[in-house]
Amino acid sequence: MVSLISAADKFISGGLNVRPRWLWKWLFSVLFSLYTSINRLKVIASQMRLPVTVVSGVGKDAGEDICFLFIGRETFPLYLNDLLFNRPPQVKQVGTVFIWRLKDLDRFVSSDVDAVLVSCDRFYQRWLQKADLFVFPHVVDMVLDVSGSFDDFYKKMTNSAKADIKKAEKQRYTYEIVSDLDHLRFFYERMYLPLIRTRYPDTPMYIPQFLFFKWLHMIGYRLLFVKDNQGKYVSGCYFHQQGKVGSLRYNGVLDGDFELIRNGAESAIYCFFIVHAQEQKVSILDFGGVRPFFHDGLFFYKRKWGMTVEHSDLIEEIFGLRILSECAPLKQFLLENPFIGLNDKNELVGFVFVDKNSFTDALCVQFEKRFQTPGVNEVRFIKL
Repeated sequence: MVSLISAADKFISGGLNVRPRWLWKWLFSVLFSLYTSINRLKVIASQMRLPVTVVSGVGKDAGEDICFLFIGRETFPLYLNDLLFNRPPQVKQVGTVFIWRLKDLDRFVSSDVDAVLVSCDRFYQRWLQKADLFVFPHVVDMVLDVSGSFDDFYKKMTNSAKADIKKAEKQRYTYEIVSDLDHLRFFYERMYLPLIRTRYPDTPMYIPQFLFFKWLHMIGYRLLFVKDNQGKYVSGCYFHQQGKVGSLRYNGVLDGDFELIRNGAESAIYCFFIVHAQEQKVSILDFGGVRPFFHDGLFFYKRKWGMTVEHSDLIEEIFGLRILSECAPLKQFLLENPFIGLNDKNELVGFVFVDKNSFTDALCVQFEKRFQTPGVNEVRFIKL
């Protein structure tokens, strides 16, 4: 594996010497597209038959046990773990199932199972819906239309986002666009990795190697650095522009310093990404993926900028959820964590779970207003 990575690194580095420039950019774009397509096909093939595990433990805050039947290649999602369980749950594999036989799950479902959760590629979405599961994506993209004037989308922002802009202005931040590999390594090692490790210290997660960032550099990704009033780089992002669309995929803050974040260094990335896009006549900005939960912190942060929710172009994974009981921990989780799902027309819809004993027409109006989000076609209420 190490020798393969070394060979790939040499191959990518050699692309810098290829002339004319458009030739190696085209070559690496084709190779990157081929690489992602092959990976997708491998994932789809590997998910035809999925492991079935029982995940059980003490529910969050409710003090009662909760049990999930989880079907998927990866482990039970860690962020759902934190939302559902008081402490790490017990995991026991009980078999495998073909994805098209999800309707036959009864042979795995014992009386103590409270819900079924399936994780698979979007390719298998129809089988999840045929099995009467609520379907929702692992992530959704947040997109901002900047084709009009600054005032047009400034009006759509919440007061919190406007306060972030004023905070960045108060710090007298400026920005710079760079494209060399030395700056890229500085961004990767001093900004991107430290922010990830500071923000998610106890969460194992996939972190792209520097080789991957070099590959993206080959196909035209560039760096936007935010500078303080002394010219020091304090934050930045890695972005790509293709025609009228700009995509922000990775951002970081110097040494993961929360004091810089409090002083608006991270918000300044958003501000200057918008400013630069308008200078380049870009119409649409894709700010990347977020978890599809209305109360998720990153979703809330991006939503306040007036962004629209869209299907993710990068993450093809989806979940399927079937509720089998109304145990207290499961009910509490569903009531407190409304999410964005998919209907049978592949449209984004909001699933809001409500208590059937206290839900009223007045609450319906209140919730519809609260969860109304551009890109979400409707809000559906499910009574528990």
